[in-house]
Amino acid sequence: MRFEKSTTYRISADIQYINKDLLIILTGGNVPHIGTVTVNETNKMKTYQFHSHSGRHHKDNVLAEIILKDLNQHFKGNCVILSGVHVDQITKQEIKESFLLVQEIAQDIYHWIDEHQPQSKDPLYYKNNHEINEK
Repeated sequence: MRFEKSTTYRISADIQYINKDLLIILTGGNVPHIGTVTVNETNKMKTYQFHSHSGRHHKDNVLAEIILKDLNQHFKGNCVILSGVHVDQITKQEIKESFLLVQEIAQDIYHWIDEHQPQSKDPLYYKNNHEINEK
């Protein structure tokens, strides 16, 4: 499912269940990319920031964290958010707008999750309750 919001630029979130887990790809602006990977596992958030330019790191995780802030009220599984929004010569006002756009997208995601629970299957590790020894 895709959710999009825009002002002078567009931000979109593509979301999909992978069994009981949730993948969100949050991109936009003039140069979409993967700047950060933010993981929510049992309500513990971790982020990996890719290198950007001039020794800096991408800061797209601040957008992912907006989505994750209230996600646990709607979704209990693992969630990975790949984020990358770049707007050429972005202004302070456009940065503020990005937070509002992502807040709106987050609400759309929560609503979608509430109406579409994952179709999942538990993995089988043992056959007839005995560990399988591969030889």
